[in-house]
Amino acid sequence: MTEFLAQHFEWVIGGLFLLVFLISFFRILKKVKRVDREGLTTDGVVTRIEYAHDTDSYDTYITYVEFRDEKGETHESALGMTLNQEHQPGDRIRIRYIPGDYKYVRPVQ
Repeated sequence: MTEFLAQHFEWVIGGLFLLVFLISFFRILKKVKRVDREGLTTDGVVTRIEYAHDTDSYDTYITYVEFRDEKGETHESALGMTLNQEHQPGDRIRIRYIPGDYKYVRPVQ
C-alpha cells in the first residue's frame, strides 16, 4: 500500500484536494438552499465593502450589511463575495437570513 502511495502521490494529493473542494461546495449549496427555504426577508443597509484579493483578470470584494432580526436586534453579516462593487455603503437592499444564524445572508433576487 505504501508503495502505491509513493508511486501515485500526486494523484492522491489531487484527489484529496478535489474531495475537500466538493465537500465545501455541497456545504455551501446546502446553506444557500436552507436560506432560500427557511429564511426571513428583511431590509439591510450596506455598511462596508472590503477588498478581498485580485488575480490577473479580476478583483473581488466582500460586501457587509447591517440588518435587524426577527427580535429587533441588529447584526452585521457578510453578503458574499462579488467580482465588482455592486453596492456602495448606505445602499438599502433586501436580504434573507436564517433566524438564529446571522453569519450568512443572501440578497433577495
